[in-house]
Amino acid sequence: ANLHDYHAIIAECSRPENARLIAAAPELLAALEAVIAAIDCYDSQHTASMAAAINRANPLSIEAARAAIAKAKGE
Repeated sequence: ANLHDYHAIIAECSRPENARLIAAAPELLAALEAVIAAIDCYDSQHTASMAAAINRANPLSIEAARAAIAKAKGE
């Protein structure tokens, strides 16, 4: 990458909406991890799967949440 690319990245991150998202990222990740953990815990203790019910309403939601967590953690 060249110097122009770095300036563009810094400019993009400095935009107020991006800066707010970056600042909130650790809390967003922790909240999403807690929601997924609660769903997994519920599913391990009950015959009716909360994840299945959520997936019926929005098939990509659980998968998207798990993928977002993995991406944020570099996995």
